[in-house]
Amino acid sequence: MNDKVSFTVFEKGIPVESKRGLDVRSVIIFGRIKFIEDREKTLNICRNISRQFDFADEDFIEGEIKKFANAVACLELIPEHITGKLINES
Repeated sequence: MNDKVSFTVFEKGIPVESKRGLDVRSVIIFGRIKFIEDREKTLNICRNISRQFDFADEDFIEGEIKKFANAVACLELIPEHITGKLINES
């Protein structure tokens, strides 16, 4: 199995007065991916992500986890190389 992956994030373009087009920044992560086999670790990741998005109601979070935990899988990206750039899309 080939576990090599890349993950790219682009920001929304920013107009620059002196240029045509938009300035866009991006980051690419090259690395290896694996499933997180530890079920409790996966559920803790779900809890922490929920808290980051202001679902402060712990009862709500636990209820959603009970309903959907069997349908959740988490992957871990282990970075080997990270690169970024700024381009103008003119």
